[in-house]
Amino acid sequence: MSSTGKRFGVIVGVDGSPASDAAVAWAARDAAIRGTTLTLMHADNPATPTWAQAAELEDLAGRQEAQGRSILENAAKIARDAVDTSSPLQINGELFLSPTVPTLVDRSVD
Repeated sequence: MSSTGKRFGVIVGVDGSPASDAAVAWAARDAAIRGTTLTLMHADNPATPTWAQAAELEDLAGRQEAQGRSILENAAKIARDAVDTSSPLQINGELFLSPTVPTLVDRSVD
């Protein structure tokens, strides 16, 4: 396993959808079997408001961050529930306000 693999262990992107929740449970079991870290990653495209929208979207980044943290917390609970309690699982969460696909690809490169 490369240094990236050792640093992040098993990486799974999360968005709070049912498919994401299933992926988290699978990844948690896989990380537990491998004896490695589970890294939960949530990336959300930052909003780029027009001048007319600037006032109403002033605190959008804060709302996006709060929602992302909530998604990560729920995913961590799903991961803990998916593994046997006798198997300790280290879970890390990472939140990015950046383009989703390039961010996840960049973090998963070995």
